[in-house]
Amino acid sequence: MAKLTPAIYGAAPVDLGCMELDTSEMMFWLYLPIKMPGQFMPKLPANLKKYERIVDAVMDDVIDDDTINPKGRRWTESYVYLSVKITHVTPMPPAIALAGTQMVF
Repeated sequence: MAKLTPAIYGAAPVDLGCMELDTSEMMFWLYLPIKMPGQFMPKLPANLKKYERIVDAVMDDVIDDDTINPKGRRWTESYVYLSVKITHVTPMPPAIALAGTQMVF
């Protein structure tokens, strides 16, 4: 298999637009393999299905970009990983927020 990474290493990121994503579930998925070489469609766990739109946008961008996909095989021959990190923060310390009391700053 050809090494494809050097063609895009150091390139500026591509703006795929703004998408409203559900961030109600706190999660830490790092480097989850969602597609292996030889596969075309990525496979997402059930709780990450809500992010299919962004994965589809990336897939379309890679497939349509002739500068990194001159022979049309880059997507099919690549590993694809997904990282999703969602944390919920509050200006109040967690113990006080859970107790239901308010702090005055």
